Amino acid sequence: MPDGNRLHRHGYYVEPNPNPKLEGWYDLPMLAQEICRDLLASHENNLEGMVAEKGIVEQYFTEMQLEGMPEHSGASIPLVDLLKHAEANVTNAAMCFNVAVHCLMNQEEKPFLMVLDEFNCYFEPGHYFHMEYDSDVKKAIPYNQISLFKPALDAMGVSLEDDEDIPLLTPKAPKLGGIIVGTSESCAIARKITDSLTTHANRAAAAATTDVPLVVCDVPRFSEVEVDHIIANFEAIGIGNLRCDRGETVMDKEGVNYIRMVSSSVGQNMLDVCCS
Repeated sequence: MPDGNRLHRHGYYVEPNPNPKLEGWYDLPMLAQEICRDLLASHENNLEGMVAEKGIVEQYFTEMQLEGMPEHSGASIPLVDLLKHAEANVTNAAMCFNVAVHCLMNQEEKPFLMVLDEFNCYFEPGHYFHMEYDSDVKKAIPYNQISLFKPALDAMGVSLEDDEDIPLLTPKAPKLGGIIVGTSESCAIARKITDSLTTHANRAAAAATTDVPLVVCDVPRFSEVEVDHIIANFEAIGIGNLRCDRGETVMDKEGVNYIRMVSSSVGQNMLDVCCS
């Protein structure tokens, strides 16, 4: 999930989870459908042979929803079939996502790695509102109550509480695998949010009080020399607009500075600029 800045704001619509067992949970059906589609497109071969047992499915689906899935009335459902059902039925997409992630986090057959960028976006004041959560629709739904984000937030076990007297959270990481998250300096997130989040993560890493180790590392932007070399490499291999410009961009100091400015010296952004 590389685009936290979009996902935490533009979810089309939010709705309460219909399952009484999951009271207090909220779903983003269209985003869940998108993530299920991406998961299937990238990892269908890896998911072959993996199934969701009936008991797990019943944790997330209501009886009425299961009645609408007669083709999956057996004791278990293959994860591939579950994700394909999510592709075709947006109303059940969030439940399919919940089941698939639950199964992947609790199995020990194949490594499961969760990767989220722009992770600090999930700690700013929320952008999703529903009268079921607040009758005046003034308080935003916390992201850890939204099913699309809850597994990752629980797996990281970090918060904005940087007071050393407050006990650390216990992460709920995958049994086989892990989670990688990155904070962004390019999004409109308050400095105090990113600083508090980083402070809490450093405290958790230093404490090492859980069975799940946490490592915090700083990934700096590219230096000026690195930017020059990357743009030269793009030109040499013929990337995007640099394919046929015969070195005009590489030899133009203002052109290189423009790419450096609009990309913030971030690799993916540089590639996007050169291909746009």
